[in-house]
Amino acid sequence: MRRKKKSKRSFGWLKLAIFVLLFISFFLVYSHKAVLHSVASFLIVEDPLQPSDLLIVLAGNWWERAREGVDIYKKGYAKEILIMKEIKPHGYKELQNLGIVLDRTHEVNKRLMIALGVPEEVIKIPEREANSTYQEALIAKEIIKKQKIELVIIVTEKTHTRRACMAFQSVLGKDIPVICRPTKYDDFYVEKWWLKRENIREVIIEYQKLTFYFFSLLKDRIKG
Repeated sequence: MRRKKKSKRSFGWLKLAIFVLLFISFFLVYSHKAVLHSVASFLIVEDPLQPSDLLIVLAGNWWERAREGVDIYKKGYAKEILIMKEIKPHGYKELQNLGIVLDRTHEVNKRLMIALGVPEEVIKIPEREANSTYQEALIAKEIIKKQKIELVIIVTEKTHTRRACMAFQSVLGKDIPVICRPTKYDDFYVEKWWLKRENIREVIIEYQKLTFYFFSLLKDRIKG
C-alpha cells in the first residue's frame, strides 16, 4: 500500500512540473505572435473530407461538434452519425432521485441534429459511456469492426483534433484511416487565442494532456 501512495505522489509531482513548464514557456513566448500562432496551429488537424460510412461526433460539447456533423452529413460525406456518450456528471443520480432530470450532451446533440434535418434513423448512440477520448475510440472500434467500416470521420473542437485522432488511429490501427475535422463553430482562433483567458487555459491543458498521452503510448510500446 505504501508503494502505491508513493507512486501516486510521484505522478502528481510530474503532472505539476509539466504544467509549470508549459506555463513558463507560454509567458516566455507571449510577445512573439508567430510562435504563439504555431503553438495553437500544431494542435489543430483538418484533413480533406472523403466519403465515409460513419461520422463520429465526440462527447463533451453541447452543440458545436454536432453542428459540424450535420454540415458534413448534408454534404453527403457520411451515411451514419455516431454520437458518443460521456459518463453521467457528478450528482446526476442524486438529482434524478429528487425528480430533477438533466439533459445530457448526447441527447441534446441528437435533438439538434434532427431539428436541423438529419433523419433520426441515421443517428446512433452507443450503450456504453466514456470518460476519455481513448475510451471513446475503444467503444467506436467495436461498432466499426461489426459494421466493417473502412474509414471514419472524427468531429471535435479545433484544439482537440490532434490528440483525438491520434487516440483513434492508435486504437483502430493503420487499416482504418481517420479523417480529422475541427468544427468551424468553435470560437477558438489561432490568430488571437492568447487574448482570451479560456483559450489560454484550453491550450495549456491540451498540451498537458497531449504530453501525458505521448508518455502513455511510449510506456505501452516499451511493455510490448
